[in-house]
Amino acid sequence: MPAVLAGAAVLSLAYGIDSGQKQQAAAKKGLRLQEQAQQDAQDAAIRDATLAEEETNRVRQKTPDLNVLLADQMKPKASQSAIDADRLLLGRPGLLGA
Repeated sequence: MPAVLAGAAVLSLAYGIDSGQKQQAAAKKGLRLQEQAQQDAQDAAIRDATLAEEETNRVRQKTPDLNVLLADQMKPKASQSAIDADRLLLGRPGLLGA
């Protein structure tokens, strides 16, 4: 009887060790997969940010910068002593289009 109990204890210990090693291997694999997923997400975020910036730059090249155009129009010229009010109306009958 004591030999059976000792054998059962050894088998239980062996099973516990084997189970622990399998859990450790699964945890390492899970950590590796998690790190890879994190790296993939960071790469995708960087790629998306770069594409968005490139698209913004493309749109900016197609759209005139109104601040530059208005600043140029507001600058008094050497031959002009004051700002031409008609140019500020932009073809409208009054200052607010009234």
